[in-house]
Amino acid sequence: MILEGAMLIVFEGIDGAGKSTQAKMLKESLER
Repeated sequence: MILEGAMLIVFEGIDGAGKSTQAKMLKESLER
């Protein structure tokens, strides 16, 4: 199955690297 316009974004890094912060910022940006 191919979803048109689908996107997979991966955040990698060690604990405390800011992955959750970056994910929240991206989510807010994409919702606009």
